Amino acid sequence: MPTKGAATLARPIRPAVVLGALGEFAPSLLLAPGVPIPVALLAADWRTAGRCALSVAVILLQWAVARRRWPSPGPDVRRNEALVIAALCFLLASAALVWPLMPPGIPPGSAVFEAVSAITSTGLSTFGNIDDRGVAVQFVRSWGQWYGGLAILVLALALTVRPGGLAVRLGNQEAARQDFLGSTRSRAMRVLVIYVALTVLCIAVLWAATGSWRQGLMNGLTAVSTAGFATQPSSLAGWNPTAQALAIVFSVAGAVSLLFWYRLAEDGWRHLLRDREAQMLIALIVAGALLALLTEVSARTGGLGSIDWSLVGTVAFASASAQSTTGFSIVPATAFAPATQVVLIGQMMVGADMGSTGGGIKVARFLVLLVVVRRALLETSLPEHAVAPPRLRGKPVDPATITSALLVVCLYVATVTVAWGLLTALAVPPLPALFEAVSATSTVGLSAGVAGPDATTAVKMVLAACMLLGRMEFLALLVVFMPHTWKGG
Repeated sequence: MPTKGAATLARPIRPAVVLGALGEFAPSLLLAPGVPIPVALLAADWRTAGRCALSVAVILLQWAVARRRWPSPGPDVRRNEALVIAALCFLLASAALVWPLMPPGIPPGSAVFEAVSAITSTGLSTFGNIDDRGVAVQFVRSWGQWYGGLAILVLALALTVRPGGLAVRLGNQEAARQDFLGSTRSRAMRVLVIYVALTVLCIAVLWAATGSWRQGLMNGLTAVSTAGFATQPSSLAGWNPTAQALAIVFSVAGAVSLLFWYRLAEDGWRHLLRDREAQMLIALIVAGALLALLTEVSARTGGLGSIDWSLVGTVAFASASAQSTTGFSIVPATAFAPATQVVLIGQMMVGADMGSTGGGIKVARFLVLLVVVRRALLETSLPEHAVAPPRLRGKPVDPATITSALLVVCLYVATVTVAWGLLTALAVPPLPALFEAVSATSTVGLSAGVAGPDATTAVKMVLAACMLLGRMEFLALLVVFMPHTWKGG
């Protein structure tokens, strides 16, 4: 009888384990639609308050049924089960915000798009003038991004899930092998404290800089979460330069691993000299800004004479926004030369640091790829039997780390390629289609004008799929659709 190889050993997920885990996650899922209720009541937006309350009621019902019928998972949670649980948490949280984000005049497709953009901390929007939607709807969007930016998994690990196999499995998915001390739950609590502290500080600083509590609150939530939903259709274009600079500084702070700030407090500035990922992130922002400035100058008739401080500030802001995957803007992406847009596309692809709220391939994986390429080039000059494993920070890189990095990069490129093809087939011009596909897959939110009130439902769904795949780093969502996940080998 012919063998199917390793596929014959595949074990299916156990529905009772997954459903029991979702019951444990229900309290943290309640936060997505629950926290906006007081804001909606204070704003006398009874419609939004009622819709959020209904979402809360549905989650409570799920919790009650799960606790009664399915026990909490034991210590033997399988990896495919952890990935399915992660994917379902993001999908359920997005679903919980769909109805609250469907004010009068907003079609269901736009509400789904907005909810996915919020929970994945992307920032692409089809709402047009958000000022017309009221404070409550604005807060639902901003809060959804803050909540999704930290990740549902970390919230649940910190607040509700008991220590054990499930916590360890899910912690490994979110923390990406971070090598700090402590249990999964205490680690999540540490990250949560840092995230809240950065957010409170950002809100206070932006409130003072803009003179508006509303601007400070809404944009403070989306800056630290590297999400990018703004309170105006023009993003931060109407802000004063000081407020713009402060917003992007906090965005970059959110794009660094949240544990960087913990270690910085413990070790002082010496830690910055040891953190290769943080150094590379800053270097990429500076290099991107210089390259973008060069391409902009080359595209202008005045050449070097066209350089002024406003142009320098504009390209520096765009570079930091793209690299941090925040998505704030002070000029539309389409205002830049095509070559500059290509630079921004490259920055969005690499993205932020691992363990941060940002998206993209991640700086750590980019460093691994550079090491692998350098090793391949060096190998051409080595003796035949020489052993020279790829090294990073002076230590050999684990083959599993290389495999994981290459897997994510391949899935990223495949997702962007398919999305680009679909968007061009939907009559979107090639460069804007590529820009938007990369922005969605890296959960950035910068737009070349494709995502908007006039976008077709098909375009919205393509971009929404990219956002979900990118936020869950592809594997979790793909596992849900694999036959072996459900029926085994």
